[in-house]
Amino acid sequence: MWRGYRRIKLRLIILVLGWMPFGILLLEISSLNRRLEPITFLMIAYLVYMFVTMLQYLSYRCPNCDVSLFGRQLYRRTCPGCSIPINK
Repeated sequence: MWRGYRRIKLRLIILVLGWMPFGILLLEISSLNRRLEPITFLMIAYLVYMFVTMLQYLSYRCPNCDVSLFGRQLYRRTCPGCSIPINK
C-alpha cells in the first residue's frame, strides 16, 4: 500500500546523499577537459530531478483516504485522516 511512498523516500535520500559526491566527480571531470557546459547541464538536471522528487515526497497522499501528508510525514507514524500506519 505504501510502496510508492517508500520508493520516493528512498530515491530522495539517495539523491540528497549523492549530491556532494556527484558534484565533486563532475568538477574533477571538468578540470580534466576544461569544458563547463556539459557539466553545468548535468548539475542542473540533477538538481531539477532532486527538486521534482522532493515535491513528490511532500505531496504524497494517503492511499487509503486520499489525505495529503504534506508537512506531516517527518514525525508522524499514522495518517492524519484514517490513522493507518504510514510506511507499513
